[in-house]
Amino acid sequence: MTLRIDYKKLQQIVLSMAPPGQATFRFVGEIAVHPVFRKGKLNMVRPLRKCEVCRGWIAPERVATIPRSRLCIEHAQRIDSFGGEFKVQFYHERISKAGSLKVNYGGIVTRLVRNQPAMERLIEWYEAEAFGSFQPAAEAALR
Repeated sequence: MTLRIDYKKLQQIVLSMAPPGQATFRFVGEIAVHPVFRKGKLNMVRPLRKCEVCRGWIAPERVATIPRSRLCIEHAQRIDSFGGEFKVQFYHERISKAGSLKVNYGGIVTRLVRNQPAMERLIEWYEAEAFGSFQPAAEAALR
């Protein structure tokens, strides 16, 4: 059994539902799907997310490149002044058996951890830009 899809009609429906300049439509809550059309076939469905700061859509290319990102390109550039979206943590990989007293270390393992203080400062900056003057909490406490 084969499924026949009229891709031109499907594409027209998707584009009519999308905001101007974007081929997206709402799916469940804040997740939408972005159909990718190649050579008349529906290749894949990519999830989209909204920026945690401005609630605008994050570009599908950014989601594909940095899957854990919660910021649009504009705010990802801005958070660099507050220390970056992620911090890199390093630790020694243990290759010894569990419960063994002899400790053997392998290589060094890295992992990305979300920089929550920078995210809070970015949201504070964004709200101040939208509703008033920006004054970081640390500086406000000193005055």
